[in-house]
Amino acid sequence: MFATPTSILPYLEPTTSGPTTHLAQSLAKRLNCHVVAGYPEALPTAPQPGSSSSSGQAESESGPKEMKALEGEGTGVGYNSAVIVGPGGKVVGNYRKSFRFETDKNWAREGEYAGLWMYEMVADDIGDGFKYFDLGEPLGRTAVGICMGMSSSHLD
Repeated sequence: MFATPTSILPYLEPTTSGPTTHLAQSLAKRLNCHVVAGYPEALPTAPQPGSSSSSGQAESESGPKEMKALEGEGTGVGYNSAVIVGPGGKVVGNYRKSFRFETDKNWAREGEYAGLWMYEMVADDIGDGFKYFDLGEPLGRTAVGICMGMSSSHLD
């Protein structure tokens, strides 16, 4: 879908504070429910077209030349993420996809839970790239996964 890392840059959103999160918060409040919404999460250091960095660099220093350097880099400019919002509109959590599909690999990094397995229980981590969130009754403990990350085919 996004042929190069630079092609997704205009769509990357800040962690749990971009337009997708705001829409999820609005829906959660209005419908009095939990909302899980997927979004392309920006790295804090990802260059944005036509913007200055927080360190005061001129646009030319974070513009097309720097973005061109991302082409084929393979390290990713963001995460394929999902934000979890509670009925009151509060962000409950953020999940970063751990097992990337081919279309994710040129722009998205693996989430922080990549490489953990089911028998390695750690706090709110249920292993194998998943994380759980305690959402209270009636939902209780809920795991989040995105697309191909829900498949065990990557383990074969």
